[in-house]
Amino acid sequence: MIMLLFLALGCTQTPEQFKRQWVGGGWVHNDPSVGGRPVGNKDTESRWYVEDQEGQTSTWEEPENTECVALFHIPLGDVDQHIALGGSAPDTVLAWSNKGEVLAIGTFLGELILVDGWTGTVLHRKQLAETMVKQVVWSPDDQTVYVGEQSPDGSVLSLDAESLDEQWRLNLSDWVDHSPLPPGDLYGSYTLPAAYGLDLLSDGSLLVTATHAWNDRHGTRKNKSILLKVGPDGKVKSQWPQAPIDAVFFRPRLKGSMALLPTSKSSEGPAPPEAPVGGVLLFDTDAFKPIQAFSVPPLSPWFTQSFIWEALDLQKESLFLGLSDGRAQLWSLEGDLIQQLPSSTPIMAGKVPVVASIGSGFFLGNNPIYQISTTHIPFGTAATALSPPAPHPQENSIIYASPSGDLLWAWSGPHQLQGISRSAVKNRVIVGAGARTSDTRRDLFGALSFIFPTNDDDTASPRLERFCRTQSPVFFRAASTADGRIAVTEHPVQLGSLPAHGRYQATVFR
Repeated sequence: MIMLLFLALGCTQTPEQFKRQWVGGGWVHNDPSVGGRPVGNKDTESRWYVEDQEGQTSTWEEPENTECVALFHIPLGDVDQHIALGGSAPDTVLAWSNKGEVLAIGTFLGELILVDGWTGTVLHRKQLAETMVKQVVWSPDDQTVYVGEQSPDGSVLSLDAESLDEQWRLNLSDWVDHSPLPPGDLYGSYTLPAAYGLDLLSDGSLLVTATHAWNDRHGTRKNKSILLKVGPDGKVKSQWPQAPIDAVFFRPRLKGSMALLPTSKSSEGPAPPEAPVGGVLLFDTDAFKPIQAFSVPPLSPWFTQSFIWEALDLQKESLFLGLSDGRAQLWSLEGDLIQQLPSSTPIMAGKVPVVASIGSGFFLGNNPIYQISTTHIPFGTAATALSPPAPHPQENSIIYASPSGDLLWAWSGPHQLQGISRSAVKNRVIVGAGARTSDTRRDLFGALSFIFPTNDDDTASPRLERFCRTQSPVFFRAASTADGRIAVTEHPVQLGSLPAHGRYQATVFR
């Protein structure tokens, strides 16, 4: 491979339009005579990828800055009407196979698509749910794809990865009840039973978080949630509790045999004794029972309940929690507050309180990293209907803190940030980039890749490695491979009275 590269470089027949781009670890170029691995599909130009091999000297001088090249795009269907009616970013899940050769895409429109991870060639696609695919997980041998739906049945399915033939199906509605799709409700699909979590355990079983929050035919708000351990054969091996409880379980974080599960409640009535409202359960997946449960006291006077979504993680001796009220904290495994972290709690802008929530975050090494949202007014205050009169000082930023609560690094750029995702490379994180606050050009969305110092390098500072540009905003979850490919989902955006700009598609970068 490298010899072909050297021969091509010495050739005088290289076309004038020859273009090469350093993408970190290799080159993407457009000359077939150079050779390499074909990349791209019909929506991108024909190109090749040549991996840079350690110890080889290339006559292409490596530039200081790494570029980001779109390898391919996968159209995912028409969601223009959903966007035009004011709908939010369509839920989409991306999951790389363990070897990184295949990307699984679960769409808002209920379709599962398997594509070649380099060329974008569609290998298989199958319509599954009446509403959306919520979770996708690969088996360790990449022979099976497990899928969790949000649909009238809220099914979990096992599919053969070579054909997408169904191997078994488990309907979560048998545990957490059925409900019809509310007619004319833009967000009605989110009231259906769902697998809010679908995680592979070390013994090959699945930890299934079954959740249902809906209004019955009388308009009464209902909640039902339960945790299930499901074997590779589709049989339920364990459940907790023995019957569904009046609560909402969200997506857990796993560390070995321990799971940290955020819990909430949207129905009327007291909290169930088994699960705290506005708190977390620390759950032993081997014994299949909780070993600790605690609530985070609400931040008065602005909030009457705490809420934790995807800003949580666990280590051997501590838990990280980020809350919708702007607090970021470390807790002990016994449920004691250890440390307050840099936060974005409410402050007064004139006579109006403003806050910036913490929506996503985790431990990076021993240090918590989390994303702070744009400014809003606390729900339940008299001024909720108003627009925030001024931005919160910590809004729209990435925070990297030490376990002792020191601010190690912060980043706030021109984009509206859309969540923070783990990278398959342990010292990198990926941040979604929405519209720029001071630039209305239509091609400045995308994904930001940051490199952080490793534990044995305490002199380096985090830095922005590359900006992967898209034509429209991206969903808040990204997925990556160990070799540096990044998958994101783009979606249309409504710009004033103009037709929706962009399209619903998955894009893979290198």
